[in-house]
Amino acid sequence: ATLGSSEVEAFLSWLANERKVSVSTHRQALAALLFFYGKVLCTDLPWQGINEDQNLGIAITRRALEAPLRAIVANAGEEPSVIVANVKAGEGSYGYNAATGEFGDMIAMGILDPTKVTRSALQHAASVAGLAITTEVVVAEVPKKEEPAMPGAGGMGGMGGMDF
Repeated sequence: ATLGSSEVEAFLSWLANERKVSVSTHRQALAALLFFYGKVLCTDLPWQGINEDQNLGIAITRRALEAPLRAIVANAGEEPSVIVANVKAGEGSYGYNAATGEFGDMIAMGILDPTKVTRSALQHAASVAGLAITTEVVVAEVPKKEEPAMPGAGGMGGMGGMDF
């Protein structure tokens, strides 16, 4: 089972709207996740749970951490699958600079991320996930379809200067 980008987007929207996460915190979390994904999850770590539920959780986490990189690459007009595969093939601090479209050493390119931000982002994500597990319920508002706005009305005849 995999987690789609729509679920990740819905969760990030929930964090921003319901939990009132600031834009700067949101950006820091995304930067932390991108760096963490490039440094840890893109390597072939022997992460294996003791049961199928844990394996599903690991798969969801890996997919969710990949989503920000995919979104940034898509916004840069590139093909996310190609870029992600290239980043996964790299080692160490190898990554993709969406501003320049170049691959290389993220540290050498001046793209840095403090460890505290990475740790905090993952800790908060795990905290929210733990809350959802212990309460055994997540309440969300069903998105409403917005009706198209009424078109502008034409002028009324006999009003002087408004006769068309």
